[in-house]
Amino acid sequence: MDLSLGNWNLEMEISRLAAFGLVLVVAASGACGDTTSPVQLTVTVVAGDHQSANVSHPLANPLTISVTTSDGASVAGVPVVWTVIAGGGTLSASSGITDAQGRASVYWTLGNPAGTQSVTAALASGNGSSASFFATAVVPIVLHYDGTAWSTALEDINGASVSLASIWGASGSAVFAVGGSCSGQVALQYDGSHWSQLPASCQGVSWVGYASVFGSSVSDVFATLRNNLPMRMGGYLDHFNGQNWSVGVYGVPCGNNIDMLCAGPHGVWSGSPNDAFVVADSGIIAHY
Repeated sequence: MDLSLGNWNLEMEISRLAAFGLVLVVAASGACGDTTSPVQLTVTVVAGDHQSANVSHPLANPLTISVTTSDGASVAGVPVVWTVIAGGGTLSASSGITDAQGRASVYWTLGNPAGTQSVTAALASGNGSSASFFATAVVPIVLHYDGTAWSTALEDINGASVSLASIWGASGSAVFAVGGSCSGQVALQYDGSHWSQLPASCQGVSWVGYASVFGSSVSDVFATLRNNLPMRMGGYLDHFNGQNWSVGVYGVPCGNNIDMLCAGPHGVWSGSPNDAFVVADSGIIAHY
């Protein structure tokens, strides 16, 4: 009876061990087939975002990114690819390797169009996130001299191809600048602290623009509007009364006619709202 019990206990133990061994084999087999998931890396902007510079000029500071793991640890030796997305600018390098601090940098020279431009940095492997940088390319259109040095007072940041031809002021807080853009004539006013709004971005070319501006006071300003089409010369004299511009108050004469096909005006001088002289092509001097 005892032997039988002993045999039974031994058999049960063997069965238990066998079963346990089977579990170990299965577990070991599962472990051998397991694969480790790749570490997820994150690309983050460190410095250099949202800068501005003149078109076709380099930014003052480099673009810098960092590559980290999900727990924030920096990763060195990671290949990074840099790409210009918008603006057509150039980079000092198209690729790089993160340093001991997990960082990589490039220098960015902006493209020619004014407005927002962008660059991205991504892992060369294609895995993980990417980081984007944005910059504003500007065109200086008004400069200011303070008695010591020149500085930029107004920039075209919209890409409207603003080109100013003349400037006049009644005082330091009443300045007028005129010219043209891709959308037509432009008349800007400075109130001592701010310039009036610039034209929005546009496409194409306009053949009409202001050539000169002059006035006797802030409420009496004349500007010559010139049509620059090669085969359609001509223009008008516009007037600002302190509130609004009146277009075409006077057509530049051509002989005895007043017609858009006449000589294009250049300069203007005025002494009052009813007294202005205009010089134009073909030696014309007109009086209003």
